[in-house]
Amino acid sequence: MGIKYEFTAGEASSSAIEREDRQRAALQTVNAIARATGRSLDVIAQPDGGFGTEPGVYLLDTEVAAGGSIRQADFSFEERMLSGAADSAHAVIAGNLAIKYGSGKGLSCEVAAKCYEKRTFEERFARASREIEVMRDMRQRGELGLDPIALAVMQGADDRSVVLLTRFNSGLYTLDNNPWGRGTTEHNVMNAAEATGALGRFNAMGYVHGDGKIKNVASVAGRGVAMIDFETTDHMDPTDPEQAASAAHKDLEYMMGSLADKGMFRLRQNRQGSNNSRAIVGAIQEICENGYLPAWSDAPGDVQTAVYDVVAEVAAATTERAVGQRLTV
Repeated sequence: MGIKYEFTAGEASSSAIEREDRQRAALQTVNAIARATGRSLDVIAQPDGGFGTEPGVYLLDTEVAAGGSIRQADFSFEERMLSGAADSAHAVIAGNLAIKYGSGKGLSCEVAAKCYEKRTFEERFARASREIEVMRDMRQRGELGLDPIALAVMQGADDRSVVLLTRFNSGLYTLDNNPWGRGTTEHNVMNAAEATGALGRFNAMGYVHGDGKIKNVASVAGRGVAMIDFETTDHMDPTDPEQAASAAHKDLEYMMGSLADKGMFRLRQNRQGSNNSRAIVGAIQEICENGYLPAWSDAPGDVQTAVYDVVAEVAAATTERAVGQRLTV
């Protein structure tokens, strides 16, 4: 299009830079791009919302792209991270997107930027592409999800950087920060069952998340929960018993393991000398069976059987690790 934009950002404060390795890497990436003197990129709006590997800012949102010819697009990032605590699990930075159209009209919206830092450019681009694909699919299916706004590909000193911009949602937070260490409280069991329900729906859509941990479940008040962070997601056939069982085993085991790591299933002794093993067994059953399995209720019978067997196995193994007995649930 021949339209340019300048990528601007404030310097990261020392306190922000010291927060966490991933956060620090994201801040450094964004600020390094912003400080690149004399560098500008084409703003590209393709009718089909497509994008490519050449340096440029590819507009993915139809509302943003529908305003006509773009005279200027500025992405200004702030040092603050996402207020919804997603920053504790993901290297995401909040900021503002301001677009000026040739007509003189403007558009401004808050965005969140996810920086892809590790691996080769080809791998980073593939991961960003996968996230965009899955985000769009989830939105079409009516699942809570993130709205991709733009994909920025920028040439650095050594290789191209990739930044994915999504519409900022201040009410979105990950369940990573739920008080799991309090154990099998009613609140925790309910939230964990909602998380495995979101995971079950995701698997039943035909996806293997690949990192199905509690940090990758997001919630928005009044709108439910859903999976996020699709860098490692792969397609699978949810009508094939073997593939469905494999996806269920991998993702549900990750989920239950992450809850255990958070201390939800830790054995505790009371003053009378007994422990909470019975409550743990009941919680695991609720989370696995009543949380995860309902998403497969419309699947073919052989798929339901295969998935049920896997869920029972994961629940039994989680129980054994938690209370020292391999109980059947």
